[in-house]
Amino acid sequence: MGLQGKKNTSNYAIIRKITSPPTHSRQSAFTIVELLIVIIVIAILATVSLIAYSGLQHRARSSEAKVAVAQAKKKLELYRVDHNGYPETGNLTGAGVTDNDVSYQFTSNGTTYCLTGTVEDVAYNATNTTLPSEGVCSGHAAPNETTYAIGDKGPGDGIVFYDKGSVSNGWRYMEVAPKLETSDIVTWGCEGVYIEGADGTAIGTGKQNTADILAGCPAPGIAARMAANYSSGGKTDWFLPSKDELNQLYMQRNAIPGAYIGGGVYYASTDSSGNPGFAYTQSFNTGEQVVHWRNSNLSYRPVRTF
Repeated sequence: MGLQGKKNTSNYAIIRKITSPPTHSRQSAFTIVELLIVIIVIAILATVSLIAYSGLQHRARSSEAKVAVAQAKKKLELYRVDHNGYPETGNLTGAGVTDNDVSYQFTSNGTTYCLTGTVEDVAYNATNTTLPSEGVCSGHAAPNETTYAIGDKGPGDGIVFYDKGSVSNGWRYMEVAPKLETSDIVTWGCEGVYIEGADGTAIGTGKQNTADILAGCPAPGIAARMAANYSSGGKTDWFLPSKDELNQLYMQRNAIPGAYIGGGVYYASTDSSGNPGFAYTQSFNTGEQVVHWRNSNLSYRPVRTF
């Protein structure tokens, strides 16, 4: 056997070495579920961190606005001592208070004032008798609030004709519909029929008046129904103005671009209390407000609040 046997044994060892599977140490690996869990945990931690950071930023802006208003209040008091009164509206710089990181709004008649200081989305206000508190003075614009002037185009593509100075009861402005493409000559409706409600006269009552008319008068094509069915700028919350709202529109008629509020007599949504045959109207020639027969063919114009 000799050399031949050794040769065969050597060859067998080589073959065995080549064909034997390699040995590896077992290594653990993440499954898809485990990876998803890790990703979710990271996302939650990131969200929590972002919220905490945003909260810190908000508190920092609040502190800045509050301190700034308190300092401005001291300057206004020093001004009062030196000048025997507060600076009037528009003259805040006279007291050494100017816009920088904080923007100011100031309303004063010389003996009283209200001051608003705004830092991005935070506002603080103070008066001559109160300490700084969060929020804005009445008539001042809230942070990031879109403001409108009389004659501006409103959200419903109408024209702004009334600004009550600040938001209350969910609205601040009133806009009147653009000139109607269809005929605006209609009746008030349901002559002789007593309608529960519809007797509001003040600004802010026209919407409820309109709802009362629709509930008590099913007739089609009447002024209140035409106004309520009107749509413009994606807005469908139009109504027939009350007696005082209509008068406000008359007073601002010259500020309406295009002068489309011309002459003629317009219906208000205010019923003539105690007499179901009449409703209030206003002449846009003379400004006179009188009661008219409900079956008279007169003009109307939808308005809305926002």
